[in-house]
Amino acid sequence: MEKELNLPQTDFPQKANSKEREPQFNKFWEDNDVFSERSKMNSKKEFVLHDGPPYANGSPHMGHYLNKTLKDVVNKYKLMSGYKVRFVPGWDCHGLPTELAVQKKYGNLPAGELREKCMEFALEQMDVQRQFFKKLGLTGEWDNPYLTMSKEYETHQLKALGELLLSGKVYRDERPVHYSPSTRTVLAEAELEYLDRKDTSAYFKMPSKDFSLLVWTTMPWTLFGNRAVCVNPKMQYVVVEHNGENLLLAESRLSLLENYSVKQKMLGEELEGLEYENPLNGESWKVVVDKFVSDDSGTGLVHLCPAHGDEDFKVCSRYGLAPKVLTNQKGCFLDNDMNVLEEGAAWTLEQMRDKGMLFKTEELVHSYPHDWRTGKPVLYMLTKQFFLNLGDKDNLMKEVKNVDFSNGKYKNRFSKMLLDRNNWCFSRQRKWGFPLTVFLNEKDEVVFDKEMLEHLESLFSKFGSNSWFTLSLDELLPEGHRGKGLKKCEDTVDVWLDSGLSWNSVLENKEADLYFEGLDQHRGWFQSSFLTSMMLQGKSPYKKVLTHGFVLDSEGRKMSKSLGNVVDPNKYLNLYNADVLRLWALSVDYTQDVRVGDDSVESMSRVYFKLRNNFRYMLSNLFDYDKGFQPGELGEKDKKALKSLADYKRKMLEAYESYDFRSLFNLTVNFVSKTSSEYFDLETKGLLYEGSADRLERRNRQYVFSVMLKEMVVLMAPMTPYLCEDVWNYMNEEKKSVFFEDFLKNS
Repeated sequence: MEKELNLPQTDFPQKANSKEREPQFNKFWEDNDVFSERSKMNSKKEFVLHDGPPYANGSPHMGHYLNKTLKDVVNKYKLMSGYKVRFVPGWDCHGLPTELAVQKKYGNLPAGELREKCMEFALEQMDVQRQFFKKLGLTGEWDNPYLTMSKEYETHQLKALGELLLSGKVYRDERPVHYSPSTRTVLAEAELEYLDRKDTSAYFKMPSKDFSLLVWTTMPWTLFGNRAVCVNPKMQYVVVEHNGENLLLAESRLSLLENYSVKQKMLGEELEGLEYENPLNGESWKVVVDKFVSDDSGTGLVHLCPAHGDEDFKVCSRYGLAPKVLTNQKGCFLDNDMNVLEEGAAWTLEQMRDKGMLFKTEELVHSYPHDWRTGKPVLYMLTKQFFLNLGDKDNLMKEVKNVDFSNGKYKNRFSKMLLDRNNWCFSRQRKWGFPLTVFLNEKDEVVFDKEMLEHLESLFSKFGSNSWFTLSLDELLPEGHRGKGLKKCEDTVDVWLDSGLSWNSVLENKEADLYFEGLDQHRGWFQSSFLTSMMLQGKSPYKKVLTHGFVLDSEGRKMSKSLGNVVDPNKYLNLYNADVLRLWALSVDYTQDVRVGDDSVESMSRVYFKLRNNFRYMLSNLFDYDKGFQPGELGEKDKKALKSLADYKRKMLEAYESYDFRSLFNLTVNFVSKTSSEYFDLETKGLLYEGSADRLERRNRQYVFSVMLKEMVVLMAPMTPYLCEDVWNYMNEEKKSVFFEDFLKNS
């Protein structure tokens, strides 16, 4: 007698057929407005993950992919947990890379034409990135993103800048700031990259009446602008006889010399006012005192060039010593056009040697600020710039305490950066940026009032910020200010101010639930957003900050075109599919720098295949299951399976809530592996395949399968949306999408 067989049946394909199916799912989600509709039907409060705007320049890279994928997991989880989710993608559009790219293509253009071309370029680049993100099925208002160059955004920015100006939080000052000769503009601290640089440091002599001051500098070229030598008032100094000449230096630095005899001792404060000569230019200056001088390097005597040093400027200002600028915008001497950091430095040493003032030189490798865009060194240069007064640092620190940084080291890092930061120099000498909308009178003084602001608001809302560059002065000024000899400021603002004010435009002054970006944004967007919000509304723009690391190549190297190791996410999307790459993003420890390569992604394809087959196995064994079936008394194996499922669900929800994405991955892989070995075993197959289809034990087993299938599909939907939506289509559920299911109700 033949046994009755119930062989598994399903049309669910073993292969994903992603190239065809992913666009179909994207169209289904878009045509049915799935994510927006789910958000509208939710009853919980609004959840806002505010998108940090990537720069609209170049194709998306793996860093973009990691960032947007992890954000999408958060948004989809919150949607399926009943929150009204709002995610507005953004792009940072202004800035130097775009301006340089346009100039390279079109040459020098009038400001208005240049800006039009820059806008076209930024829009093209933005759309390349947007189409890539839309292709991934990411939740968000992709057809209504915020752009820092849009009229609406710029009008909000104008109002914010106007408020800062009118409240007195903006001031103009002439002082040394970081200046980049390679990009011909000043830079903020956030735009600097500290790299090792090799320079020749010099020990040199400045003759006084009875001895010579022995001084040390890492920048000999600044000696042409020397205005003082500074000593520490409480430090002990000595005059020593060395090789027939008398030298003054700190007693604690005597190890620099050999064969010397001490002739005299004195405190630094006794040297104040001592006159000396600078042999390089024949000028005479005096010794000054300040506590910033230390004896951990050099000689304990510091040469001050107030036009090209921040501390130098502060001390010399106190003594009324006027600075002398030595360089032009190219970073070259005004007199001979030599680059001061290269051939100009060597030439200066030759001059010092010829004048008999050079004591000795040393090759020095030290950390030196570079322009992060070009990788070229910067220098301090005296210029007249606009600054934002950051106010009381104590208030900033109090508010930082209210922000959840998810990790104490990040809060400490962020706090230290704020404490170390000087007032924000935010003016830039470029054209493709938001204009610094103030006027200057004939005395070069700033003129700005409420009437001007309101007039400019009406212009910007109609024409955008290009009106500042294309309209006449009379058109830019309200009628009562015309004919008074005013001129418009030619500067633009720091792009970090652009993006940092996104909360003002996008969030409508509400507090975001989450900011989630890369490690570099602690000194960038996290900081600029926090500072602008504190200055304008006295509170943080975000409740919580998450930080992910950088994506490196498989050998742990930073990706760069010069190394030829840049990994294009499209490569893996074409080889595998979006869910495979999402699994990679979930499998890594995002709080650290992460590696990506062929082996790591290929291993995720095997994981994906295992997950897909797991779903296929369950679907195939539910082909004749009636969802209305009420289970009888379950066997121990079935009870154990449901308990294991409940544990899996509880831990998954905990991982989602704590943004522990790696645990989501590990929990799922481990649960599937355990279920396959302990529950989808030969005994289960025999029970399902053989004998009467309506046996209670078989139907009970199918019941467990049905519960397990639904729970897993729902729990995994934010992780692998295409796979789970695909499975959902074969489950004959009433709801048209898995994303209309609820994590907490489904059990």
